[in-house]
Amino acid sequence: MGVDGSFFSGNVSKEHVYTEQQLETQLSRIEQKIVAYQSELDEQDKKNEQDKQKNATEIENLEKS
Repeated sequence: MGVDGSFFSGNVSKEHVYTEQQLETQLSRIEQKIVAYQSELDEQDKKNEQDKQKNATEIENLEKS
């Protein structure tokens, strides 16, 4: 290919060329992983909140006694 008198050539293996379908598949997998990760974070946040409330209740009970 010539651009402004310069010539460029490329050498790409088929392993590094992605079709539209391959890209869509990869994006779908990535999105699924993101959703799963966010779900794990939400579950951990709920657990931490429950632990926090439990600890606060225990502290109140200790202070009363």
